[in-house]
Amino acid sequence: MANILIVNSSARNKSNTRVLAATAAEAAEKNGHAVTTIDVGRADIKPCVGCEGCHRGSGGPCVIDDAMGAFYTEVSRAEVIVFSGPIYYFSVNAQAKAFLD
Repeated sequence: MANILIVNSSARNKSNTRVLAATAAEAAEKNGHAVTTIDVGRADIKPCVGCEGCHRGSGGPCVIDDAMGAFYTEVSRAEVIVFSGPIYYFSVNAQAKAFLD
């Protein structure tokens, strides 16, 4: 079965987004999938500064020391990524944008 990563970008502890993400994780696990949920809603993710350190040499990890360092392994192992987050002003929230960048 698939390795599924749920990326939750809601900053609220009791949000509808968290309930939906937990429900999706439970359903996937019941169907035999391995599910990992990461919480980026309150994570300290610094913005990309365009230094291209990730492109130099062997294409190593980002040179910025922030919470993303812990998430890269989970992203690389995932076969399916589910994004869960609130919609603000007709787009994903800032926490989701920082994670994607």
